[in-house]
Amino acid sequence: MRKITTILLLFVCMSSIAFAQNSKRYGDWTVGIDQSGNPYASTISSSGEILSKKCFVNDDTCSWFLAIRISCEAGQQAPALFSINAGSSVHNLKCVQYLGSVRLYSYLIFDPDDIDRMTNDEKGVIGIAFALKDGKFTVNRFSMSGASVAVANLMSLANALSQSKSPKTGTSTL
Repeated sequence: MRKITTILLLFVCMSSIAFAQNSKRYGDWTVGIDQSGNPYASTISSSGEILSKKCFVNDDTCSWFLAIRISCEAGQQAPALFSINAGSSVHNLKCVQYLGSVRLYSYLIFDPDDIDRMTNDEKGVIGIAFALKDGKFTVNRFSMSGASVAVANLMSLANALSQSKSPKTGTSTL
C-alpha cells in the first residue's frame, strides 16, 4: 500500500511539474504558475487590467486580486460594485502594491468565496465599478468565458502542489 501511495504522489508531482512548464488557456482565462511557484488563474481585460485568483502553496491559501490603473497606497481600502448576469454585490478591496513591471496597482478582493461563485456564471462579463473623485466612476470588464473551468483547474493544481511540498505521515488508502 505504501508503494502505491508513493507512486501516486510521484505521479502528482510530475504532473504538476509538467503543467508548470506551460500555462493553459480555458476560454479567456489562463492557468499557470508564477516565478515563485504559486499557481494562478487570470484573465486580462481589453484595456489591460487583470482579474486573478492566486494560490500561495506554502500558506495553503488562495486569494482574488484585481490589478488596475487606479492608484492607491498600500493598506488603503475601498468598496467596489461587482456585477454579473445573475446580479450584483459590493466588495471591499485593499491596496496591496504597485506592480511596476505592468504599471498596475494590485488590490486584494475580500469575500473570495463570493467571487468563486461569480465565476460559475460563464455568460458575458463581470463588471467592477469603482468610485473616483468628484462623483465620477470607472468600470473594468472581464470576460467570464472559461472562468469556472480555469478556477477548478487552478484549485486542483494548487492542491497537487501543496501535497507534493508537505511530507505525509501515516498510511492512507486509495
